[in-house]
Amino acid sequence: MALESGGTSWPRDELRAALRDEVAGLEVIRMLIAHPQWVHRRIDALEYRDDTTFRRRQSVHFTVPSVAPEIRVADAGFRLVPLATLNKETLVNFDCRDESGTALPVLTRTQQGLLTVRGLTAWAEALVDQAVAEPLDAGVAAEIARLVMGEAAERAAARSSFAGGGGQRAALREDEFFALVLERLTEQFLLITLVDDVPGTQRVLKFSYEELGGLAAEPWPRAPLAALGWIPRRAASAAESLFSAESYHFEADLPPGVDVPVASLWVGTGEDDMACIDVDPGNQQRIALRSPGYEGGVAEVRWSVWPARGGWLRTAWLGTLLAAVTLGLGAWRLDTITAVGAGDEAAGGTVPAGTRTELAAAVVLSLIGALGGLVARIEEHPLVTLILAWPRRLAALAAMLPFVAAGSLIVGPSGEARRVLWIGLAVVAAAIAAVFTVAFTRPLDRRRVPPVDRRPSPPV
Repeated sequence: MALESGGTSWPRDELRAALRDEVAGLEVIRMLIAHPQWVHRRIDALEYRDDTTFRRRQSVHFTVPSVAPEIRVADAGFRLVPLATLNKETLVNFDCRDESGTALPVLTRTQQGLLTVRGLTAWAEALVDQAVAEPLDAGVAAEIARLVMGEAAERAAARSSFAGGGGQRAALREDEFFALVLERLTEQFLLITLVDDVPGTQRVLKFSYEELGGLAAEPWPRAPLAALGWIPRRAASAAESLFSAESYHFEADLPPGVDVPVASLWVGTGEDDMACIDVDPGNQQRIALRSPGYEGGVAEVRWSVWPARGGWLRTAWLGTLLAAVTLGLGAWRLDTITAVGAGDEAAGGTVPAGTRTELAAAVVLSLIGALGGLVARIEEHPLVTLILAWPRRLAALAAMLPFVAAGSLIVGPSGEARRVLWIGLAVVAAAIAAVFTVAFTRPLDRRRVPPVDRRPSPPV
């Protein structure tokens, strides 16, 4: 964060001193609780970087509220704006920018911790004074600080002590809002930026980072069906921003080679009572979902992916079908291809047996090149490579079958053994072609998605 110094102290030290203001901390927490009153719309956008990671971009459209605390650093005035709460983990490739693409400063985890701890402590002092008319115990204040700023082990110990304690701890737990905010800031941290706008100014700020988001492991018997592309693979992502704006939008662009059969937005008071509130019918690469804001609970976006019907899957289906037909006809007419007769060398239009064998071998060998091109890994998105892993293995097997058939015409076996070999190859090729036929002609079964529950939105 680039701030020019106007005095003898460093801007960082001035900022730390300003963040210890309990009024600023209380106002930031108040803004966090009242997000839907000043944040108009949030847009979550996901983009797969590879098969296990996607980049999350969030756009926040808000009006700078009059309660946004103002601090002064190096003779410059700034207002603190809490954009969102994020999980306490390392943010990979984090970026925050304004409408024009200019980078914005954000408080570090330590800096926002100082601010939120001071605000929560001041809030706790007021609650304890009202409940038991005594000063806040130093041990309770220390537990609040560890819950907000401590490492995972420290937070776990402080949570256990705070949850099981009586007296002032019990009085704080009885306040629903305080307990909810403390729990939220135990698991997450506040993303706070600094703006120099006057209250009433509308802004659209954007931040992005990378997070893990692989496809869900499919249990039996879905696993083999999903691996073959007969049914879609499933994925999900939390949509907690739905509870901190007047309206929420979710968008995602999937890489070429993948289709989204269906996507849905789910909301509930807990994971066991979630209901679907919006559905995108899918059958395309883009997901678009929307909802009015809710007061609180659990929200999740669920979507499914499978290989696109066009492109590789269609070519593989046609190629394996051609291989099955060629090997089937070859097995049926194998006697004609390899028969040696007295008239083979005559000029009556009969093709010599050796020539027929060479032609048949050339035909089946030509299939190897065609199918080999299907198996070759081209430049594609890692997610597509993951989804096509097993279909590509089957295509590789299909590419080997004509090679074996052609080899049998040249080096043997002969007689009935050759016939049995060709019939076996034709059966395997037909089975592989059947797998690709099902994958290519699969229906879009909307019954996969439970009925949409159009419950009225709770008041914001």
